[in-house]
Amino acid sequence: MQLLGALRAGCAFVLVSLNTVLHCAVLFMFALVKLLLPFRPARRAFSRLLVVIADSWIACNGMVFALVSRTRWQVEGLDELMAEILDKYRRDIEQAAIQASCETRLLVGQQAAAFTAAALPLCRRV
Repeated sequence: MQLLGALRAGCAFVLVSLNTVLHCAVLFMFALVKLLLPFRPARRAFSRLLVVIADSWIACNGMVFALVSRTRWQVEGLDELMAEILDKYRRDIEQAAIQASCETRLLVGQQAAAFTAAALPLCRRV
């Protein structure tokens, strides 16, 4: 059983390495052409092409791993994580709005938290 796992890992390594070499060769070739182009619209087109190549590289690596492994992803707890992230950003936005509306200098750390707590009821429109 360990021999089969080692064989699959070796195949994955070879396939991902080959995929990386091929995609990077194409990616670097187009990146060099983009570097030499003097026109902004042409550079934008090449930027989009480079993103497509990078996405293809990622997709091919995903196919390699799907081919050689039986990984099943089970993600839990995203609701709590999202609520925590949104709460953090809401506080940052409120603080920036308070500082802008009250025309104060930029505050950091505990100063910012204390100022936000004190000024929020005064600056919020009901």
